[in-house]
Amino acid sequence: MSGKILHLLFGILGMHVLFIGYAFAESPVPPVNAQLRFSIWNDGFNLRDSVESEPSKNAEIFWCVSGEEIFPVRAALGDFGPKFEYRGSQTLRMYSTRPPSTGAFPNPVAECRILPSTKEAVVILFPQNDEKGRQYESLVIDQSSTFKQGEVYLQSLYPKTLYLRLNQERLVLEPFKNASFSLDDSNSRGVRLQVVVRDESSDRVRPLIHRFIRMNPEGRVFVFILPHPMRVDAAELRLLEASLDAENP
Repeated sequence: MSGKILHLLFGILGMHVLFIGYAFAESPVPPVNAQLRFSIWNDGFNLRDSVESEPSKNAEIFWCVSGEEIFPVRAALGDFGPKFEYRGSQTLRMYSTRPPSTGAFPNPVAECRILPSTKEAVVILFPQNDEKGRQYESLVIDQSSTFKQGEVYLQSLYPKTLYLRLNQERLVLEPFKNASFSLDDSNSRGVRLQVVVRDESSDRVRPLIHRFIRMNPEGRVFVFILPHPMRVDAAELRLLEASLDAENP
């Protein structure tokens, strides 16, 4: 995913998704008490060097700091790591190596802002390579009340307005906005998703995506629509499924 698309996304995301790319004033009260799971975004290109050098690798271990406590967190590649009980400050700083117990800390590779009202959330880390090495932008998706079991969370990472049809439901999704909804898949055949976009030059409707999504009534499905990495004016679909009731991914 290009840096420009990520910059636009994190600049205008809706209420459900919080981006931390800058330093926030950390308030010690009230603390956070939440269940978290971490995922590293893998679009098949951004982690190619890591995967090729270590094919069996399926996760990264980060070291997190909250107050005086230092603890490891597992983030799966293209999936969700195990559930993690987090109790601490609202700003969660993540490091690629264990920080020293005394002395100056290195710069974190990611920072996540978690609201005190959050009880369940997933954190998606987007790798970005720069002169400092690999850094991560973060999306914290609160599942406490807005995204329930059996629902689909749909996030547009596409720069144009999308027109969607899910079975018989119709939805207009503005650029970089999100929506969550519940659909019946009792016949286990999958939910039919069709996505089209209007061609600005001709005002014609151009199809982007047509596929079926299987629904797990006890899980939560994350659906991301983003620009195709190789084809101009095309889109692709990325799915992540999580059940926060499971002890392991």
